[in-house]
Amino acid sequence: MSAALKKIDGKHLEEVRRHYEDYPYPMRNPEDDRTQLAMPLMETLCAMNHFCFEGRLNIRKGFRALVAGGGTGDAAIGLAEQLRDYPQCEVVYVDMSQASMKIAKRRAEIRQLNNIRWVHDSLLNIPNLGLGEFDYVNCSGVLHHLASPTEGLAALRSALKEDGAMGIMLYAQYGRMAVYMMQEALRMLNRGEPNLQTQVDTAKAVLNNLPPSNWLLNSSKIIIDEARGGVIALYDLLLHAQDRAYTIPQLYEFMETAGLNILHFFSDDFKLGNDQYNPAYYIGDKDLLARVRTWPVREQQTLIELLHGKFEKHTFYAAPTPRKPADYKDLEMIPCMGQIAGKMLDELPGMIDKTEGVVDVTSPVYQSRAIFLKTPHAAAIMRLMDDRRCLREIFEKIIADAGGSNVPTIEDLHMEFENFYQPMHKFHWMYMRAKNSEPTLNLHMMQDRVPLK
Repeated sequence: MSAALKKIDGKHLEEVRRHYEDYPYPMRNPEDDRTQLAMPLMETLCAMNHFCFEGRLNIRKGFRALVAGGGTGDAAIGLAEQLRDYPQCEVVYVDMSQASMKIAKRRAEIRQLNNIRWVHDSLLNIPNLGLGEFDYVNCSGVLHHLASPTEGLAALRSALKEDGAMGIMLYAQYGRMAVYMMQEALRMLNRGEPNLQTQVDTAKAVLNNLPPSNWLLNSSKIIIDEARGGVIALYDLLLHAQDRAYTIPQLYEFMETAGLNILHFFSDDFKLGNDQYNPAYYIGDKDLLARVRTWPVREQQTLIELLHGKFEKHTFYAAPTPRKPADYKDLEMIPCMGQIAGKMLDELPGMIDKTEGVVDVTSPVYQSRAIFLKTPHAAAIMRLMDDRRCLREIFEKIIADAGGSNVPTIEDLHMEFENFYQPMHKFHWMYMRAKNSEPTLNLHMMQDRVPLK
């Protein structure tokens, strides 16, 4: 442990540090990086650009990302992989667990990434580390494990540029009620027991004999899989020394303590996509829905969380200033496929050509399903989407090539574009970016280009 870390380390922080030294989380085998790239959606530059920088982020001018509480490396590796061709860009990884950092470093070594700076310390000490300011700060699944999350958020905010943004994940209260009931039961059973393995053995014994009425057994598949998974996932879920969660109103209040505005929530249900935060998904009565839509967005989201009932986490972007996402109505913007969409754009035009009526597209990886009506020029628009042409250039090309008397207008073509953009954007398959913003490689292109041995 560094001298600085020892200085700020208290009993609570030492418990958490010991946890992650013994059980680095999430469990990752560095050898897997030879064949696959784990890319957190929140860390994809195309999503970040769209929601945090109005589509105008230009990494050629330099981009610095801080991963605070980097764990076994998903966010740091994902960001560094996207930035590997830009020597003016840097990723800084900070974590107080040597065991977690060792795994993350090995993953970077396998992927031949040399653009990560490694710092062994607590994120609470960031204001004293002389790291400079960052365009983007990632902190996923960390702040809710601190004795003072407010102090941790303030430390992160001190390192963020005014025009920068944060990507944060915090636990959600209602969807984790069963977890907290089980944590309390295990605290009683493990009272006075210092040995972590003995605590785990006790938890396994309890989980193997739960009655059908137990809330944990009736939780989401994600929570059930973690509880029944390996030792590392089980310990992090049910035996953590410090763990708190937030409702939507509490989340907004927490962000406001650091002068941050919430920009965009990510769904943890790939089949729902952005509909998870759409009141129309929960309210079928048109008059009632119209009334709810007059409420401030914050109140709508508060209602949605109550109606959904099982939000387990809040994953979101935040920034010092309110910002709108990139505007798909702006004809000077460039439509681009999201990194998780992979090779979808290559296949879609042909699929549309062969389809009559309704186009039904399912992602083989995430099982997300986008449905839209076939229109006369949808396939042509997609074929011209090369991540270089803006909407105006695409539409003018189609108009110039049109024969006969039935020539579409720019307005007609934009309506056709919106018809497929909206359902695809809902699942983060498609975004918008400005002309001066650098295009980003998709997941398959990044995986294929790395000479892994």
